[in-house]
Amino acid sequence: RTLRAEQPAPRYQVGEPEKPQEKVRVYDILNAGPRHRFTVSGVLVSNCLYGQGPAAIAETLGCSQDAAETLLNSLFRAYPRLKQWINECKAEARDTGYTYSYWGDKVARRRPVLDAGFADRERRGHAERAAFNDRIQSTASDYCLMSVVALGQFFRDNKWPAKVVLTVHDSIIVECRPDITADVVAKMNEIMTGWPSGDLTLKADFKTGPTWGGVSKYKI
Repeated sequence: RTLRAEQPAPRYQVGEPEKPQEKVRVYDILNAGPRHRFTVSGVLVSNCLYGQGPAAIAETLGCSQDAAETLLNSLFRAYPRLKQWINECKAEARDTGYTYSYWGDKVARRRPVLDAGFADRERRGHAERAAFNDRIQSTASDYCLMSVVALGQFFRDNKWPAKVVLTVHDSIIVECRPDITADVVAKMNEIMTGWPSGDLTLKADFKTGPTWGGVSKYKI
């Protein structure tokens, strides 16, 4: 049986994308209905944390650049701490030349972003985007890889008929004997959500099925 478990995500959630043939309508995320608020704000937060500006977001959402800028402003009004945090990351990168990942509530690994103080706009912009995006991506990657190591060791040491096959972004794919699916899911959830995380609560979602392409949500 194939299990796919997604490692804990950052504080935001990304909504399901619209169907390819549909254009995402432009909504005020503060006044939109629940479904569209979740979708549009999810795309906005995701793209914002990838460092995309109004032009790139307009292309993603299929709207004008002015509309995308209005949506971004609405997002930052709704979540003022997000904008403040992004600016803090950029300022720190300019001052120190580094960004970093977290482990729990402590600094884990440092990465140089020396161009954050560079005069060239393009090079500076790339470094500034990395200054905050890398904190999210690298932190998520560290948690995921630590879970891979711990799961593999547990399966080997306890001779469980299960094995870690591969990772897909922040997901871990495990194959196991069908009759121990519930036990494997429980152990994966214990390991993946058991790391030190400061004031955040780690969560993991699971899907199971007979093939990689035939999985469905598994409720713990």
